[in-house]
Amino acid sequence: MKLIGRNRLGVLYGLDDDTDTWMHNWVSEITHANWKIPKDVIRQFPKARNIAQNIFAFPVGNQPQYIEVAMVFPQAVALVVGLK
Repeated sequence: MKLIGRNRLGVLYGLDDDTDTWMHNWVSEITHANWKIPKDVIRQFPKARNIAQNIFAFPVGNQPQYIEVAMVFPQAVALVVGLK
């Protein structure tokens, strides 16, 4: 998937080493994913929630925030909508 909106994630970097490691791994997994349907996302990230049509909330490691991502499956795009 092409990950768009990474700049919205900047506030998470530098919080602690665990979060930095989690973020690095999450970005890597997203950019190497080849998801075709919502179920593919949940299979790879069981803690993620499908909160609306093709919009997912990914909990951030041990942090209280989650990353909200809109998926455009036909174009293989993951758009970071926000951090909540």
